[in-house]
Amino acid sequence: MNLTKEVQKLDQAKEDQGLIEITDQAILRAKEALNSVLIHNLSIDQIKPTLLLIYSLVGLRPQFYPSGEEKEQLHQYVQKKYAQKTLPELVLAFDLAINGELDLKPDDVKVYDQFTIAYLAGIMSAYKKWLRIQAQNFKPKPMIQIEDKRSLTDEEKAEWIGEWQQMEEINIELIPLLFYDFLVEKEIIKPTPAEKKLAMEKAMDFIKKTLHEEMSVCKTNDAFIAFNQFQNQEKNGFTGDFKNRILNRAKRFIVFDYLNTPIR
Repeated sequence: MNLTKEVQKLDQAKEDQGLIEITDQAILRAKEALNSVLIHNLSIDQIKPTLLLIYSLVGLRPQFYPSGEEKEQLHQYVQKKYAQKTLPELVLAFDLAINGELDLKPDDVKVYDQFTIAYLAGIMSAYKKWLRIQAQNFKPKPMIQIEDKRSLTDEEKAEWIGEWQQMEEINIELIPLLFYDFLVEKEIIKPTPAEKKLAMEKAMDFIKKTLHEEMSVCKTNDAFIAFNQFQNQEKNGFTGDFKNRILNRAKRFIVFDYLNTPIR
């Protein structure tokens, strides 16, 4: 396979053109919270009102609000530990907790007249688990032809990508390929020839490894035949299905790296 030529085709290869995926409502529950300003970009003075709201939410009496050095440590902890979270996420986490929607025992939710860092961390840890479960349970609905549905606007595409950026864990297999096309078209990402080549090499290695593993579990000769075909094309140039699989996997590798880059 001539990588120099193939990486030039990376931007041209189109899979699932004219197709869109409909997101699961379970993921969208935290949409508003996830799309707010990151705590990383806020001052402590901007964080304080939300903490006061949370104190009230969990039933902490005013005389027991954190004060002095304890309060300063709590503020700094929030600002540092949850820099990539948002204030609405903090509120959502405690709202879920008091409504019994997180994996917590009732005693773990009760504040007991003391709002400590350990208490906060316990709630946020359970929220993180809840968010991960929502992402893992997300299954795109069957693909539908775009002629049956309207096209996504650029704003909708950007919003959709933003939702994926906020996922705790990203399943690379589910990344829509239109993400790559949109990000490149809008010059949000500018993969260099070297980066494209690396992505192609990773894609080839991944597919080859997958085919090799399938030989050990497949009870027919299909996996063996497929692996041999891959090896032959590896020497003589990839075509057809293998070529498309490599190009599309390379796209997903590039988008996966982008989605996992901390938002600044």
